[in-house]
Amino acid sequence: VNASQLNAVQTALRNPLTLIQGPPGTGKTVTSATIVYQLWRMRRSGKAKDKAKDKGGKDKGSTRKPPPVLVCAPSNVAVDHLTLQLARLGLRVVRVAARGWTCDQEEVEKCSLDSVVARTAGGRLRRLLRRREETGELSEQEYREYTSLVRAREAAVVARAEVVCCTCVTAGSGQLPGHWA
Repeated sequence: VNASQLNAVQTALRNPLTLIQGPPGTGKTVTSATIVYQLWRMRRSGKAKDKAKDKGGKDKGSTRKPPPVLVCAPSNVAVDHLTLQLARLGLRVVRVAARGWTCDQEEVEKCSLDSVVARTAGGRLRRLLRRREETGELSEQEYREYTSLVRAREAAVVARAEVVCCTCVTAGSGQLPGHWA
């Protein structure tokens, strides 16, 4: 990052709201990814972790994993660029998009929630996914089971992520599983 970008990163980390603007090609995506990376590092180092409490409010002595950092941008193209940049920084990124969305960029597609769910599905969900792909249909009972298993797997994938990227519309749609549902 250059001096201007470093100033933007430092300002964003000190303030609850920061606006970064500029013409195309000035490094807004790199700056934004750097801010997200630094926020993730702060959380990981314990600055943002809460001590786990039991029902009586007493410290259990362990720390909970903080929820993923939620990153939103106004367009799919912007989200894809951020997803790619964050993945290149080594973060476990999940790209959440509207059902049926596909991406031309293989690296971004690998991070998509649908792709991660399909890749990591096991047991009954794997069999239902295969059947749906091969035949194009499921019985009503299989479809209900499939939907339930997919939602559970999506929540697990999101909970394991370090960063979740989506458009502003998707963030407000109720589609995000897990922590934001």
